[in-house]
Amino acid sequence: MDICRNFKLSRKEFVPTRYDENRGNPYLSIHQVLDFLDYLARDAERNRLTIGVALQGLVGLQMQEALRLPWEKVDLNDETITIDGVVKNRYRIRKIPVSDVVVWLLRRARRSVDQAGLIISDYAAFDNYSHAVHRELQRWDPRVTIKPKDFRNTIQTAAIDGGWYGYYVQRYVGHAPSTIGEKHYHGDQGKRLIPLFREKVVSYIEAEISKWNTPTDSLILPGPSLVVNQ
Repeated sequence: MDICRNFKLSRKEFVPTRYDENRGNPYLSIHQVLDFLDYLARDAERNRLTIGVALQGLVGLQMQEALRLPWEKVDLNDETITIDGVVKNRYRIRKIPVSDVVVWLLRRARRSVDQAGLIISDYAAFDNYSHAVHRELQRWDPRVTIKPKDFRNTIQTAAIDGGWYGYYVQRYVGHAPSTIGEKHYHGDQGKRLIPLFREKVVSYIEAEISKWNTPTDSLILPGPSLVVNQ
């Protein structure tokens, strides 16, 4: 019996992907995110967007993850946040440390709002937040074409460009383990992941932040009067 008798190969010609240096996913650098955050912080109305932008651009959260993050999942003493919920029809849970800038912005925001509820309570709806951020992006720099949901590309792009992209960056931003080794041998490290995230991800983010050309009157960095246990 000839099992290949009725089997036909497609006549479609496959065109190889061509390299184009002008193509690529849009992103902001870490320094551009800091510049945008500083712009937002200078106006009371715009300032309400700073936490969402910081969580996306300096932590790598999905927009839905940032919008759904409640205060009860924020540990300011341990300087960590816990992502726990369904995003894009998939349940995600991870506990990750965040940079000093994000901790400072969270502390400052928490002092001015009710302890309960969502962090970004003013823009709980996905479209409302996205439109508000897009509007401010255009006011800040009309040349920027990035969509608000793509702010999370910042950390991954910085890691690739800086040579520190790898397993821990992927887990930090919420990507599932992709190999058998990652899934079964060292993919589930529980609490061990937190210090490893600090060493292999957050320390590099902090190093990039330290190179930022900080305005003398910056409103997004902690000052000497910062109260640690607020």
